[in-house]
Amino acid sequence: MIIEAREDVVTLRGSLVENMWPALKAAANLLLRQHSTGIIIDCGSLEKASGAGVQTFVDAMNYIQKQGARILLTDVPEEVMQVLREVPGAGSQLPVARTIEEARHSLELQDVHPTAPAGRPGKVVLVPIVDLLDWEHGVGLACRLADGPRAEIRLVYLLEVPLSLPVGAALPEAEERAREALNQARTLARDCGVQTIAHVERTRELAAGILQAARDLSADVIVTGVRKADGAADPRLERVLSTLLQKAECEVVIDRAQAQSAA
Repeated sequence: MIIEAREDVVTLRGSLVENMWPALKAAANLLLRQHSTGIIIDCGSLEKASGAGVQTFVDAMNYIQKQGARILLTDVPEEVMQVLREVPGAGSQLPVARTIEEARHSLELQDVHPTAPAGRPGKVVLVPIVDLLDWEHGVGLACRLADGPRAEIRLVYLLEVPLSLPVGAALPEAEERAREALNQARTLARDCGVQTIAHVERTRELAAGILQAARDLSADVIVTGVRKADGAADPRLERVLSTLLQKAECEVVIDRAQAQSAA
């Protein structure tokens, strides 16, 4: 087994028939110091793998996630994928991307925000970026609510990952939508004069993801904009709003933009 580390990629060559995590750990730590969002393991040159060998990936994933980073496997040969599916904790949990470019694009999404200022901010206003919500109105409202010294607006895109996929899986189309939405939200908030930080949170369920983000950020208020319903209320939206009102540990503001008057 040959292990090569370059940039944000660890390349494995040969046969993976035993747990190589002890040998791989030093290379992983070196790459994580330079690429804090995560690393890629290129499996394209693997000739074969055993169950013991696949445990390398499981141990790597567990270690790297504890560092607050992600790991993505790429170019996994079908023979190796078959072994992955048979190893408990591997096939269902290890995120796989088709190519290094796809994996790198996914990891870059984790680092779309500027470095937060040192020290505890003042008022923290959380705006969930969710298709169900009128988050454009939410951003404008957050600008009005984020008053006081060192106030901060947090724009958090909730990327909902299906239960059938590992939570860290590469989702090219969804990630591109997240990138576009966050760029748009940051543009809307640009003239606020308030520190604004945007990032992505992966979640299995929207309301739970918003609540967790609020706890992690010590948010003082969650701002959600809603659109005027043209027909029957969306049950998913009702469920999200109801959960926030019942379970959020901070203030929750739900607001609808004023209807535009006819000319």
